[in-house]
Amino acid sequence: MLRRQCFVLALGIVGLLVPAVEAQQSVTVTDEPFFAAGQPPAAQAPQKENWWQRWKRDYHRNQCWPEPFIAGDRQAEIMPFEIMANNAWQRQLLLSDYHFVQGTTELNDAGKFKLLWIISKVPAQRRAVYVERLMSDQTTAERMAAVQKAIVRLAPNRPAMPVYESNLGPGEWSGASAVATQNANEKTVPDPRLPTAARTTISQ
Repeated sequence: MLRRQCFVLALGIVGLLVPAVEAQQSVTVTDEPFFAAGQPPAAQAPQKENWWQRWKRDYHRNQCWPEPFIAGDRQAEIMPFEIMANNAWQRQLLLSDYHFVQGTTELNDAGKFKLLWIISKVPAQRRAVYVERLMSDQTTAERMAAVQKAIVRLAPNRPAMPVYESNLGPGEWSGASAVATQNANEKTVPDPRLPTAARTTISQ
């Protein structure tokens, strides 16, 4: 009973305050777009927003919280991973100095095999070739042209594939370190057999 009386009293207070609030905080909302200086907007009667409309709008905003406001935060969290993935693919699709005949702009056997792998195995959305940028812009451009010719020669019936300059290098991992790591991994591979299940006996 006491709660019901308090509720009725609160409604009465709100009923007294709403007209005063509407008189002091009434706002006008127009649907006119932004006009440049010197362009008068079209004549349109302003639409008054009452207290109930403002309350309804704020209520729905609170109910949607925080969905309308977290898109930017999500994008900020995802962006570093996208950058790392793009850099990893760029390194994987890179033709560095090791893939060209020393002192020339022609691809060696390693470069041709890697280019063939890019053409045939890389997903279509990632299919591109990156050529390491050298000190000489002319030499870099000649290498890129040689790669374009090699693409046409290796895959004449496939769509054209973009070739870009890259400021990435081949990395500082030597062949001896790669071989030692691979050998160590092979020594630690477990036997390809399922473990023997322990048989349990039931005593009678």
